[in-house]
Amino acid sequence: MIFDKLESGFWLRLKRGEPVVESLTRFAKEQEITAAGISGIGAVTGASLGYFDLTRREYNRKKFDGVYELLNLAGNISLVDGNPFVHAHVIVAGPDYQTLGGHLFEAEVAVTVEIILRVFPQAVSRKFDPDINLNLWNLSSCLE
Repeated sequence: MIFDKLESGFWLRLKRGEPVVESLTRFAKEQEITAAGISGIGAVTGASLGYFDLTRREYNRKKFDGVYELLNLAGNISLVDGNPFVHAHVIVAGPDYQTLGGHLFEAEVAVTVEIILRVFPQAVSRKFDPDINLNLWNLSSCLE
């Protein structure tokens, strides 16, 4: 990964072969980022995507092999149990120009992934919600 620091965050360029979510999580930990917005584009392979089934209260996961244009990477970084947590969604397109989208569990950089990371000064944590079965933003933490 290559990065430049900005006044309000970072420019990031992930290199071929790097895992997207793992790399962002590691970077957030190294830079002590506790809240950020994520926006990115590029090309990935082996995208593991999810769709949250509200009835079962769990993700349906599917891995898509092959190379895909990363049309949009959108998400955020917050804290779970004091550690950075990357929550990201993607839209990708294959050689047939058909799009796929969903929650991004992981993908490997195929060519490059360029990310704008906007860092916020106030930490946001997540708290487990048993009704949904997910860690959701605990916005009252912004007042702490």
